[in-house]
Amino acid sequence: MTKKQLDFLTWCYERGAKEKKDKLSSIVAASLMKIHGLPLGEKRFSNDKFWKANVPPSPTFRECELLDHWKIRPWFSGQKAAFNKKIEKARQCAVESITSVNIDEASSDDDENSDGENE
Repeated sequence: MTKKQLDFLTWCYERGAKEKKDKLSSIVAASLMKIHGLPLGEKRFSNDKFWKANVPPSPTFRECELLDHWKIRPWFSGQKAAFNKKIEKARQCAVESITSVNIDEASSDDDENSDGENE
C-alpha cells in the first residue's frame, strides 16, 4: 500500500469514527477513490481540506492504485485502536519499501558507474 492509499483509508475510517451517520461502506469508499483530487470530490466534501482538487485537476489515484471494496472492507472491520495499529504498521512497511527501492537504485547506479571506470 502507498502512503496516499493509507491516508485515504484513514480519512474514511476517521469520518465514521467521529460521526456514526457519516460512516462509509467499503463500496462507497472504493467509489470515492475515483473522484479524489477532482473538482467533483472537492464539491462533494467542500468543507474538508483532504478533498481539495489537484491543480491541474487530476485524480489522486492512478487506475492501478484504486482499491476495490474487498481490499478496503477488512480495514473497516476493527476497533479504532486496532485500525490505528494496522495503519501504523502499513505506513512503516511503505516507508521501508520506498527506502529499500532507493537504496537498491543507488547501489545499481554505483555498480554501473564503477563498471565504466574500469574500462
